Amino acid sequence: AGFEGVLETMQEAVLVVDSRERVLFINSAARDLFDVSQSAASGKLAWESIRSSRLQEIVTQALSTGTTVRGEVELPRRKRLVEVSAVVLNLAAGPGCLAVAYDVTDLRRLEKIRREFVSNVSHELKTPLTSIQAYADTLLNGGLEDEGSSRLFVERIVEQSERLSMLIQDLLRLARIESEPEAFQIERCDAVQIASSSFLDHQNIALTRQIQLEFHPPARQLEVLADADGLRTILNNLLANAINYTLAGGRVTLTLSLDGDRVLFEVSDTGVGIAKEHQSRVFERFYRVDKARTRSVGGTGLGLAIVRHLVEVMQGEITLKSELGEGSTFRVWLPQAP
Repeated sequence: AGFEGVLETMQEAVLVVDSRERVLFINSAARDLFDVSQSAASGKLAWESIRSSRLQEIVTQALSTGTTVRGEVELPRRKRLVEVSAVVLNLAAGPGCLAVAYDVTDLRRLEKIRREFVSNVSHELKTPLTSIQAYADTLLNGGLEDEGSSRLFVERIVEQSERLSMLIQDLLRLARIESEPEAFQIERCDAVQIASSSFLDHQNIALTRQIQLEFHPPARQLEVLADADGLRTILNNLLANAINYTLAGGRVTLTLSLDGDRVLFEVSDTGVGIAKEHQSRVFERFYRVDKARTRSVGGTGLGLAIVRHLVEVMQGEITLKSELGEGSTFRVWLPQAP
């Protein structure tokens, strides 16, 4: 009974079966994980209540070989992936099997994200490097004699090296946000002044692209609890994106208002919009809705990932509303300074 009490309090899911694979004990963590009640499991064949042929294989193999058997079991109903270790036990009534299961769903998801991230970083760094190499080789192999061409090639090298530098800066910024959230200075900030400054910084580029840029400030001063530089980065990224994905003759609007006890920053555009299937993924690193177009407008594919992380560091919330061909609206809520 004391042993059962210890198993019951364990965070790991524990299942004990006898030699005929009938459930002798299942702790609360296992009942939650396998979505089964105590009454539905006790004394029954484990597979009748848990319904996993893979789990049955692991336990059967452990009982027949007498060795420790490990394997991954997918639980489609729960959308979880668990790692199971099964070992033979000598019980009072004869041999049995103890199976311990760990939920590895999040771990596997993080591993997948890390693999994709490494692959994406390699690809993103390789693209400008390949261009720089090609232009430099052309210059060395006789291109220097043609002054017109050599100037164009050097301009392209500078352009691609700037892109490389921008990418590395964004990677470093993202790494800093993720590893040092405490490095940000959350304090009272003048929301109107920061928003107005971001708006003015983007006026010229909007003008050259024949896009109407508007700013709608609130009737009175608003103060937020935020990191001032972080808030500038959020607004600059959202405004730059809105301008990049809006065609000539379109409009980009920055609106600032009070929403309950939070300050709402709204960046909306009349641009190309984002299809429904892409909307939940645009905040992922390097996720591009249109790879060719994103590169042509100079994005690193990290802007919205940086925005999302900064919003989280400042205890805020961000949402996206968009219709394909009709434009997008990003809303960021940050706590109002009391």
